[in-house]
Amino acid sequence: MLTKKTCLVLGAGASAESGLPSGRDLIYLISKEAAAARDQPGSLYFHAFDRITSGRLSNTRLRDSLDLFSALLERSYSSSIDEFIVTNQTPYFKEIAKLGIAIVLNRFESSKNLFELEDYKIGRNETKSTIQVPRKNWYQQIWNRINSGCNNLDQLKTSLSNIKIITFNYDRSLEQFLYSCALNTYVRINSDAFGFPTNNESDIETVFRHYLQVNHVYGQIGRLSWQNEVLGGQIPYGLNFFELKTDQIRAAIEISESISTLQEIKDHSDAQNQLDWVSISKDFTDASSIHFLGFGYHPQNMRFFSNEFLNCSFSNEYSPRIGGTCMGISKPRQSEIKFAISNWAHGQIDLPDLDLLNFVECDISDYFNTYF
Repeated sequence: MLTKKTCLVLGAGASAESGLPSGRDLIYLISKEAAAARDQPGSLYFHAFDRITSGRLSNTRLRDSLDLFSALLERSYSSSIDEFIVTNQTPYFKEIAKLGIAIVLNRFESSKNLFELEDYKIGRNETKSTIQVPRKNWYQQIWNRINSGCNNLDQLKTSLSNIKIITFNYDRSLEQFLYSCALNTYVRINSDAFGFPTNNESDIETVFRHYLQVNHVYGQIGRLSWQNEVLGGQIPYGLNFFELKTDQIRAAIEISESISTLQEIKDHSDAQNQLDWVSISKDFTDASSIHFLGFGYHPQNMRFFSNEFLNCSFSNEYSPRIGGTCMGISKPRQSEIKFAISNWAHGQIDLPDLDLLNFVECDISDYFNTYF
């Protein structure tokens, strides 16, 4: 059970273990999807784009826009689709990109990836055999930390209330995993109706709806069935946008409209995805530890940790323990990151006093074992 206030800041690497593409991989997939839609006017992508533009563009103009977007995106060598959306202001590119995010990521959301099995050898010598067990990943580790020592839903509430998550990812894989684990752990089947709806599933939904706080900075690709009803409706986990149906076109559009750019967030022009930065600032201030996991520390994302968005009241007497993973990041860049975060978190405390900063080159699972 978590007894101390903890904040997790998640980057693209945090979702990678669940089979979600990110960075250049996501850019490549969106580019190819847009190129395919250009040649398939009957595709969902094409129809959704047409509907977003309210039919103002001819089919030729729609195809030309998709073609140009695909070519420029692939050759831009942007580090992320977010960066491309912000920097390229070509008309309709933002709408095409957001649709691409919605369609591609929903196709990659898969319960099979969340609970992937791997071979595990048991026994010795001649008695050794191989069985299939769930593949270990950091999602399992965070669930074990949350649920360890909990014997009922009231205790789970307490544990969930001590963790706050800020994610720069659009996918819902972590929420889905944690909810699925809780459902399988605490579900109570009616003894006279085995295999039929349970009598406490709604209680589990209520616990997660009110106590699992996950803030998606740039928006998320739909709300899950147990989450609060908001504009955009509820999108089942693992919905595949393959069929050209009215409800899927509508869902793709609603998801794309819930995705925000940095400028939209800064201008508060996106009514559907306004984060409560005052509340988030308090979460950081109250945290005993803050962990950056799978985070790339891109300057665009680091802006969210300045007083432009956050207003944290750390003091010289108290500051949270801060750490994170930094795989593939050069030593000079690591020093820059530490300095930037120290300025945000510690005010005027000098760098030699920052022994609380543990940024290490390891995967998230190893980080959890050592620092969480």
